[in-house]
Amino acid sequence: MTVNLEELTESLATDGYEMAVARTPDDAVVTVSAADGICGDCLVPKEVMKSFLSSALGLPETRIELVYPTEGNPQPA
Repeated sequence: MTVNLEELTESLATDGYEMAVARTPDDAVVTVSAADGICGDCLVPKEVMKSFLSSALGLPETRIELVYPTEGNPQPA
């Protein structure tokens, strides 16, 4: 199944989430945040979301860092 990044972003927005993608040619950091009053724990399991993102970004799942609302922001290495 091929997933379009714009469609995934719009689908999340419909449910009160925002997705930000910071990308290089080799990897990506994807941060999902929840609007006020939206459940931060109510997203699909990270493995499922990474599968969608891998298809949308054309990257292996191992090259995608996914941060969910309850996890805060990733720290630079």
